[in-house]
Amino acid sequence: IQVSTLGNIAIATGLNSNINITTKYGSTTDWFQLYGDVTESNYNAGSSVIFNGDGDMYVTGSYNIPDSEASQAYIRKLSTTGEVLWEKAVPLTSPNPDIYQTTGESLALDASDNIYLLTNVWGGESNGWQVTKLNPATGNVIWNTQEVQDSQDAMDVTVLSNGQIAVTTNNGCQLATLASDGSIDWAVNNDQGNGLCVADTGTLILVGRNNGIVNAYDYTGNIQWTNQTNSTEYDVVAVAWDGTDWYTISGNIVTKIAGTDNNTVLWQKQINNGSRGFYATWMTYDSGYLYLSAADTTADSVKGLFAIKINSSTGN
Repeated sequence: IQVSTLGNIAIATGLNSNINITTKYGSTTDWFQLYGDVTESNYNAGSSVIFNGDGDMYVTGSYNIPDSEASQAYIRKLSTTGEVLWEKAVPLTSPNPDIYQTTGESLALDASDNIYLLTNVWGGESNGWQVTKLNPATGNVIWNTQEVQDSQDAMDVTVLSNGQIAVTTNNGCQLATLASDGSIDWAVNNDQGNGLCVADTGTLILVGRNNGIVNAYDYTGNIQWTNQTNSTEYDVVAVAWDGTDWYTISGNIVTKIAGTDNNTVLWQKQINNGSRGFYATWMTYDSGYLYLSAADTTADSVKGLFAIKINSSTGN
C-alpha cells in the first residue's frame, strides 16, 4: 500500500496484478484494474507498488510462463488512470538453466525517481536475489547486481538518505547495503532472525524481524539497539517513521514507539474489521496518518484484502 502526492492510495494484490486506487481521504474506489488473464496457466501476481512524484506508479510481481513451471519477474509503469506506459521482464545478471522462478518482491525510488527493483530467484539447490536499477522513463536497465546466491529470500528494499540501497533478507542475514553502483557495501550476517522490512530515520536503519522485534543499525552496519515492540508471535511486516517517532505492525497489532528513547510505547492498538480478523501485509505513513493493507483471516469462504486508515497521534 502506498500514498501518492496527488492524494491517491494504491494497493497491489496477489491475483492477476490487481491494482486498487482509492482517494486518500475517502473510502470509495476510483478505479480497479486487472492486468493479465485469469487462467491458471498465466497467473499474474502483483507484490509491490510505488508512486513517483507525478502520481504515476510502478508495479512488480511475477507471471507464469505458459506450459512450464517457470515464473518471470516483471515491472510495469502505469499512469494515474491505470494505462500501461511500459512493461519489462526483469533480466537475470547471469542466466542459469537451473533457475526457474523469479519474482519482483519490492520497489524503491531515489530522489531522481530512478527505480530499484528487488527480485527473488529460485531454482535447483540455490536461492538468491538481485537488485536492478532502471530508468524511470523507459524501464531500461541501468545496472544489475550480481545475483547473490546465499539461500536467502530478499524481502524489502529502500534508498537511504546517504544514497545507499538497503535490502532485508531472511534466513540469517537481516540487512545488506549496496553502493550507488550496485556493488555490495556491507552485510549483517547473524542468527538473530529474519529481516522482513526496512525503514530509514535519517540516522538509523530500522529492520523489522520475527516475533515483534525491531533492530536498529547505523549506516556502517553496527547494531545500536533492539526493541521487542510487543510479545506477539507475529512478524513485524512493516516499519514506518514519521520524522520523530516510529511504528510497527505485527499481525493486527499496531505500535507507536517514541523516537526520543526508542523504547517508550506511546500507544498500541489491536485493529479488527468488525467481527472479522485480519493479518496486516504492509503499512506506510503520510501526513499524520498510517495506511495499512491487510488480508482477511476469517475461516470462511469470504476472503478479501482491505485498507485501514489510522490517526498516527491517537491510534484511532
